[in-house]
Amino acid sequence: MSDVLSTLGNYATPQTVLGGLGLGLAAARGNQAPKGEAQLQTQANLLGTQGAQLLGQGTMGALPPSATALLNQQQNAADAAVRSSYSQMGLGGSTMESQSLQSNADQRLANSYQMLQGMIADGTKMTGMSAQILGQIMQTNTQGDDAFQKAIGSFVASLAGAA
Repeated sequence: MSDVLSTLGNYATPQTVLGGLGLGLAAARGNQAPKGEAQLQTQANLLGTQGAQLLGQGTMGALPPSATALLNQQQNAADAAVRSSYSQMGLGGSTMESQSLQSNADQRLANSYQMLQGMIADGTKMTGMSAQILGQIMQTNTQGDDAFQKAIGSFVASLAGAA
């Protein structure tokens, strides 16, 4: 051991000793995640999961139960208004009333379609944001690894140049 130290002593300058200590400390610590990375990754994963659910439901034409209930409520209220109006005019059961009821059903379908389109758009945005966040985390980690490898290479090169 003393031979190694005496050999290194021949080439050790304050800069190489400090550089070696810094690299040793960095190597001992390992790859440290930046502060907040775990929370950011959790949020990105949550965005991705929710986005995928919205995309799946939207492309399958499945509205959430609360949205379906709202659409049903709106159509039932519109249908009741049509029936009351045509009944007051003595036209209950007429072709005009049927056409108005069909118009309400068509409007419900259009509203449903708009909601599904919104779900698909939101799901696409959410999964895209998730992918961007996770990609940025990966890039940051890769840059840290690259910087550490370059530092080791520079340190070794400086030792070789001193020999």
